[in-house]
Amino acid sequence: MASKSRVVECPNWPDHFTRWPLQAVDNRRLYRQIADQIAALIEKGEYAVGARLPPERDLASSWV
Repeated sequence: MASKSRVVECPNWPDHFTRWPLQAVDNRRLYRQIADQIAALIEKGEYAVGARLPPERDLASSWV
């Protein structure tokens, strides 16, 4: 099992350790990210409102 790393603020660290250009990380669960992508596709008209979505296999292959 991989361990998670985290950043700990330490006032005694040299400046080069505290000035890394880190970017925000999306911490939403994967299923929420996928649901948001499907909702965006529906809003863009890729899928009609109320229509059946393609099978999971077809959705997954379209995002690879």
